[in-house]
Amino acid sequence: VSKGYIRRADDNTADIKTLNRSIFIPAITFDKSKKRAKEEERLNRRYEEERAEREANLADVRETQDRIAGATRTDRDGPPGDYNRRYTPQQMAARKAQWSKYQSRDDDEEDDAMENEISDNLNELSLGIGRIKALAHAQGEEVNRQNTQLKRLHGVVEDVDQRLANSTERMRRI
Repeated sequence: VSKGYIRRADDNTADIKTLNRSIFIPAITFDKSKKRAKEEERLNRRYEEERAEREANLADVRETQDRIAGATRTDRDGPPGDYNRRYTPQQMAARKAQWSKYQSRDDDEEDDAMENEISDNLNELSLGIGRIKALAHAQGEEVNRQNTQLKRLHGVVEDVDQRLANSTERMRRI
């Protein structure tokens, strides 16, 4: 936005300079159509550059929002908050087969229920840690991408600052 204001200020400075010159030094021109066409082309080009820059900035914002949404999504684990998953009979049989090597022969139903609860809690804990890890990676990527954007914006701001200083100096001389 400020880049556009600086450009308009440059244009106004040039117009004022032209008007001042025309008062003191008459210039005779017969055909201004080429000059007008050239000026119109310059303005159109500048408008297209500004539009492209705005679209690039909006695309950066959309990409950031998509990355954040992707990092918080848990499609691979089912819907978010689905901690009370039920296991299929095949999954339960596989779990019991794995546990059997760690169990004594005199286990009863109460022990099995407790072990199932502990296993479910560990699975929930594992899923939660996995989500935290995904968020941490996403945050790191986001910081890196925003650093690149900040470097690009820093160059633009320096350019605008230089133009503003030049415009101010030109206005002071007029």
